[in-house]
Amino acid sequence: MKRVVPWLITLALLTGAWLVALFTPDTEDAPRAFISSATIGQPIEGRNIAITVHEVHLAEAISTSTGWSADGTWFVVDLDAAAVVTQYGTLLNATLIVEGRTFVATERGVAEPLENISLLKTQLVPGIPKRGMVAFPIPDDAEAGTVTVEFNASQAPYDSIIALTVDLSTVPVEDEVRLVPVDWSAR
Repeated sequence: MKRVVPWLITLALLTGAWLVALFTPDTEDAPRAFISSATIGQPIEGRNIAITVHEVHLAEAISTSTGWSADGTWFVVDLDAAAVVTQYGTLLNATLIVEGRTFVATERGVAEPLENISLLKTQLVPGIPKRGMVAFPIPDDAEAGTVTVEFNASQAPYDSIIALTVDLSTVPVEDEVRLVPVDWSAR
């Protein structure tokens, strides 16, 4: 019996190591955060981000009240965003995925005097949502496909992501969308 015990322990350890290796995520999947799916009009919360998407727009131009404008094909999201746990390092990040291509929300129009037009990179505060918009320039050929907008509140790869998937063929194309300045949400 004394000779069998070390072999059983060795077999158990090897089996355990094999199971750990089998269920460990691949290198590309390991840093991916947990994704929560959002719907328009419904609040959703991740680890340190809370989002409510109010509307989405597809437009041929965007503009601000100060006269700045940009032509092209734009996907615009109107939303409330807040931190959940901590304010430290909590900036809103947004990316748009179209047919495997990734686009970052535009920062153009952000440097307007005395008003912040884009909610992108805005400091989020726990429990007090900010209302604003993020705008993505997209290729003209993407107007009929499906897009996914991913929001997170940190550059940390393991933090949660809130994703909204939209079929662009269901969103009417507007001539122009006026971006409103970022402000505290009235809820």
